[in-house]
Amino acid sequence: MAKGKIYRELINTKRWRKLRASKLSGQPLCERCQQAGYVTAATEVHHRRPVEWVKGLQAQSQRMFDMSNLESLCHQCHVEAHKALGSHNAKTIREKRENRREEIVRKLYGEE
Repeated sequence: MAKGKIYRELINTKRWRKLRASKLSGQPLCERCQQAGYVTAATEVHHRRPVEWVKGLQAQSQRMFDMSNLESLCHQCHVEAHKALGSHNAKTIREKRENRREEIVRKLYGEE
């Protein structure tokens, strides 16, 4: 899925790299595997509430750098997390775009 400009800028900051490293060092095991009774090294950090689901730099920054919004995951659990959100498939992307377009039309023209 193509991420927005703000997200791409935030994910490439020194601040994010430090926070990500801190999360993985503090929670080095995959949190979802642990819940299922497995021991798997975490290699990725997942935002429980997606950053790009809020608008604007301030809101996205707050969500990006909120430690309580982060989850240490193995690669497979990270893939599954995004599948469950439906955030990486073409159909969902099209639906989100169409919903945004309809919302704008309603706001502009007062149509219900």
